[in-house]
Amino acid sequence: MDLQHSALGGFTHQIETSVDIQATPQQVWQVLTDFAGYAQWNPFMVSIDGKAKVGSRLQVRLQLDANRQMPISPKILELDAPYRLLWQGRFLLPGTFTARHIFEITPLDEGRCNLSQREEFIGLLVPFFRRSLGQTTKDGLEAMNQALATEVQQRFKEGEG
Repeated sequence: MDLQHSALGGFTHQIETSVDIQATPQQVWQVLTDFAGYAQWNPFMVSIDGKAKVGSRLQVRLQLDANRQMPISPKILELDAPYRLLWQGRFLLPGTFTARHIFEITPLDEGRCNLSQREEFIGLLVPFFRRSLGQTTKDGLEAMNQALATEVQQRFKEGEG
């Protein structure tokens, strides 16, 4: 999506990915909020420490490429199980660079659902980081979507959970 000027001041940039999963929203939610298990299946968010509850501060480690990881410490702002999880982190001062990550799970027909991940970048520094964040973030989210779909299907096919 193109860079836009925010009504709140600064700039915004958004990245969105989605995947259909042959599972119920509750099954996807169970894997999505099992943060301790991320290291075993997630190629992008390789670890998350913290609790899935509003107000909780998470310690997330992103794998940007084969040689680079980035730690972030977002705070969970919304949690509506099993449909929506939103966390937000910021760099430096408010209004400088804020990232909001939104997971949305939408029921579909025949025991399927859609998982959408959206990353919203807001702030004065967005134009300077946009290029480096854009494709790396999108590729990471898409890889995570596919890995999540596989993990959900394996866990529930094998009768776990």
